[in-house]
Amino acid sequence: VLAAGETATFTGSFVSLINGVENEATASAAIKDGGEPVLTKSDTDSCPPLTPVGALSITKDCTTYVEENASGAYGLRVNYEGKVCNDSKVKLNDVKITEMHDGMTVVKDVGTLNPESCMNYDGTYIPAPGSDVSGGPVVAHDVRTFK
Repeated sequence: VLAAGETATFTGSFVSLINGVENEATASAAIKDGGEPVLTKSDTDSCPPLTPVGALSITKDCTTYVEENASGAYGLRVNYEGKVCNDSKVKLNDVKITEMHDGMTVVKDVGTLNPESCMNYDGTYIPAPGSDVSGGPVVAHDVRTFK
């Protein structure tokens, strides 16, 4: 019950996925205790948008193997994997991973990363001869596993 001339103050908070929201409050009142509301008043306020800075991280591990191909020759195969993470409290859109090797560029479209989430990625390729090694064959002591 709110007597004539009295005011009541209310505070609160809410979480929104929208940056910059229109916030509305409505008060209603009845003349008779327990009666139907006969008075209604509303007010709105625009909550200003923030310009949050997102935070992105990426990891990558690769392993190189000697592998026999279909013709019986031996060559290298590179397997890689990792994850890209949204380390912020805001959703990140249009996230892409650009993988570069052998003079090639491969773009992996991740899409949307929700706050504090990660997406795994992986791939494999056979290096072109001479692309990762300066001329000539790979000698045995140069073949190893990288982590």
